[in-house]
Amino acid sequence: MRFSRTGLLIVLPVLTTACALNVRGTYKPHDASADDSWTDGESFTDDGNGTEDPLPDFEIPDLDELPDGPCGNLIWVSPSGNDDWAGTVENPLETIGRAVQMANEEPDRCAINLMEGTYDGEVTLYGHVELVGCFRGDGSPADDPSLVTITSSTGRGIVASMTVHAKISCLTVDVTGVGADGSAYGIFAVDPTALLVENVHIMTVDGMSGAGGTPGMEGAAGGNGGQGQKEDGGGTVGSSGCGHTGGAGGNGGGPGEDGQGGFTGTGGDPPHGAGGSGGYGGGGSDLDNAGSGTGGNTGSDGQSGQHGVGGLEFGTVGQEGYVPSGGATGTDGGAGGGGGGGGGGGGMSGVSSQDGGGGGGGGGGGCWGTGGTAGGGGGGAFGIYLYGGSTTIKDSLIEPGNGGAGGGGAAGGLGGAGGAGGGGGGHGCGISYCSGDGGPGAAGGKGGDGGSGGGGGGGPSIGLLCSGGCIFDTAERNSIRPGASGLQGLGGPGGNNGQAGISAETYSL
Repeated sequence: MRFSRTGLLIVLPVLTTACALNVRGTYKPHDASADDSWTDGESFTDDGNGTEDPLPDFEIPDLDELPDGPCGNLIWVSPSGNDDWAGTVENPLETIGRAVQMANEEPDRCAINLMEGTYDGEVTLYGHVELVGCFRGDGSPADDPSLVTITSSTGRGIVASMTVHAKISCLTVDVTGVGADGSAYGIFAVDPTALLVENVHIMTVDGMSGAGGTPGMEGAAGGNGGQGQKEDGGGTVGSSGCGHTGGAGGNGGGPGEDGQGGFTGTGGDPPHGAGGSGGYGGGGSDLDNAGSGTGGNTGSDGQSGQHGVGGLEFGTVGQEGYVPSGGATGTDGGAGGGGGGGGGGGGMSGVSSQDGGGGGGGGGGGCWGTGGTAGGGGGGAFGIYLYGGSTTIKDSLIEPGNGGAGGGGAAGGLGGAGGAGGGGGGHGCGISYCSGDGGPGAAGGKGGDGGSGGGGGGGPSIGLLCSGGCIFDTAERNSIRPGASGLQGLGGPGGNNGQAGISAETYSL
């Protein structure tokens, strides 16, 4: 096989049972100063060590020498024709689609001659067919590919899948819009057999920019703990929308009895915060002042989520086309732990007995913020997209647009604040001595913030992409002028940026 120095080498199939070559493709960035240079057709392969090794020549046969034979009777098409006509030079068809259908219905009429003008809409070729422009309105030939233009706004100019010994010659392909995948393809071919592209000018629009991410949702705040009652029960728990409630306050002790300890707030395993422990109850007393309960302990904050990774410089390819490399969504934060309840105060007994004050309830833990979503990858601009099969490109000018910019990742949502702890209940006093106060409940922990989404990878601009084990030959004079690579998408605040796309004359996988 012959490859140009401006292109790169692809994996060859097993041509004989004696040996097989396993060549890893690389790419050469576009050199703007070499726009008018032609490929030199020398045979080489990159072995990964920066040296070039010769490869045996592999020639795709001339179409006239194939078993199918050359196309004989012609089908003529003109923008001013009519699909109900016979397809002769005097009575041409109007659409290329009807001509391809007729060529497959009448195999001896497999050559389609296009008269001067613009043909709107994506063209699909199949079977053994030759599509040739360079004819004036009267059918006379002229070696000028600008006479005939196929223009498409659907993202694909010519689809040449399921073709056998097909030819595209002497015309212009102008792709003016992207498809649903955000990419533009001048010629899109899956498993073509001996496809010949000769004297064709291919142009495409830029790939579509990736969509920006969506910010994460903020977490709900925890509820406040209840106030402990004077000489009575402990305060109620602070609520939590994510289940991390505060601990209840301990009840005050009866006459001469110790106060009840506060309860531990609800928590969880990382990234969630642990619940705060409850306070201790105060000691009861006879004929003396009773002890006060201690305050509960604050719940731990939830951990922040992880930032999503950025998109790569190149996505994935397949029979359906290019899939951009988007970033990853940030992960959710963790819930804060509930605050501990305060301990109840001790009771006092004597001439005049008094119950201890109830402990305050702990505040509920704040809920987590969700992760920001990632930026989408930029769409690609491809002059010729090959997946499998064999293709020869000769004497052609290939000018894909720029790669689409990667979308920006979005910020994660903020975690909710923890609820405040309730105050402890007051004490009561007799003639000489008092019961103990209830301890205050503690605040709940703050919910963790969500991680930021990663930025999307920039889209590629590639003159000729070869994947899926395809074979291609660019030994003849071609000028391939890729556009600029797509810009990287920026990650959300503190997050990871995507990578810029690639710009390459040829690129193989």
